Parts: sequence; C-alpha cells; structure tokens
Amino acid sequence: MDFPVHWAIQNSYGHGGGLQSWESTDLRWLPSVFTGGTAWATYSMVVHGHPLSVISRGKEWAFPDTSLVGLLERVMIGQEDFWDDRDRAGFWVVLMPLQNR
Repeated sequence: MDFPVHWAIQNSYGHGGGLQSWESTDLRWLPSVFTGGTAWATYSMVVHGHPLSVISRGKEWAFPDTSLVGLLERVMIGQEDFWDDRDRAGFWVVLMPLQNR
C-alpha cells in the first residue's frame, strides 16, 4: 500500500514511512490492526534492544501522551527484568478514544 509520506502509519506489520508491503495468500492478515492518518501522534524508542512504539489519537486524556510513553517504557523494562524475558520482537501500543454506546 502506498500512503502519503506525512501520515503516521502503524500496524501489526510495522510502523513509520508511507510505503509498506507484504504478501499473503490467505487471510492471516485479517486480525491485524491498522492505524494511520494525519491525526495520530507517534512515539518510538528502544528498550533493551527492542522497539516500543506508541501511537495516540485525541486529546481527551487527563495526562499528556509523553507521560504514558514514559510509564510504558518503565513497565516494559520492569517486565523484561522481572521475567528475564528479552526475546520478544517488541511492543506496540495504540491509544485512542472510544465512544460509549
């Protein structure tokens, strides 16, 4: 898929950039999550050699996005240190408002 370069893009297959490609001969991609557009803020860092990516939409939160990113970084470090679990590919967090129905 070819997206505008200025879009924030993240999905189950990666993040960043406007150009991503993959091949699938079946429907394994169906449960994937795709986010993108101009209203998303993205944050990326490396913790213990693994990527931590956060994408956020909306300003409804009682905290700044950067506070959440800092907390998630500490949680990831604590989880990896406690469980000695450093063989994950990384973490991806999506923060977006949902309407009450």
